[in-house]
Amino acid sequence: MAVSTRWKEHSIASARLTRRAPAICGVLGISRSAGEISSRPSGLGSDYAKVDPADSEAPSGTSLHYFDLGDVVTAKYLSEVALKLDPRAPLAKLVAALIHLDRNEEAKAIEIARELTQPDAMNRGNRGIAQRITAAPKLAAGHYEEIIARYLTSYPNLRDGKVPIEDAFDTEEAFVVALSLASVYLQAGEEAKAETLLSAAESEMAYWPQAAWGPGYEFAKVELHVLRGEQEKALAALRESAANGTRFKWRAHLLYNPNLESLRDDPEFQPP
Repeated sequence: MAVSTRWKEHSIASARLTRRAPAICGVLGISRSAGEISSRPSGLGSDYAKVDPADSEAPSGTSLHYFDLGDVVTAKYLSEVALKLDPRAPLAKLVAALIHLDRNEEAKAIEIARELTQPDAMNRGNRGIAQRITAAPKLAAGHYEEIIARYLTSYPNLRDGKVPIEDAFDTEEAFVVALSLASVYLQAGEEAKAETLLSAAESEMAYWPQAAWGPGYEFAKVELHVLRGEQEKALAALRESAANGTRFKWRAHLLYNPNLESLRDDPEFQPP
């Protein structure tokens, strides 16, 4: 895996030395990105709980970790633990919505995701995925104008064909919503508007690392090429993400992203 061993070892040592919750949570995130569950990250999760027993971030983050690895039972348990500590915990709510999707309970997933689409700082960038979940039935019904209006209202910079970095909590959210709107434009027959957004996303990608840990959106290139009908380039970008150690939100971004439907039958389309 491409997540730097040296960086990971340094982060673990720092977390052990300082016993500060943010440092410990950071190691959990790095390990989650690498698709790893080991005794040390698990032990760090226990340390985090001892440092901040009322903080929901450790069980929230670890629930996503397990969900990415396909252990839905453990993910559900940890998500519920986090939500008991903080009923508004955004990542735990996202995991709960994704678990409902995993069980084909779309109505329940949409109900939770709708809460995450609200312009609340607590949502911390999960709005992009939540918007996709809530838009799915309307897309299927062909209600393109309604979805477009919602995106343009929530992210004003999209009106100018820009990736809405300034409107979003983080760059992941900004890329997700820009590419999602481009997809809606394509389905609505507005190819010129779609390409304007795709070109803007392609230009913006040069400034943000498409890596397993840090700013950016790890699968932006994959999605960009799919939306342009460039299947081989999309698969090459997926291989690049795997080589970078990407696993963070893998199932959330890939398995439940309607824009990537055309890749799902390909043998290369599997967790890195």
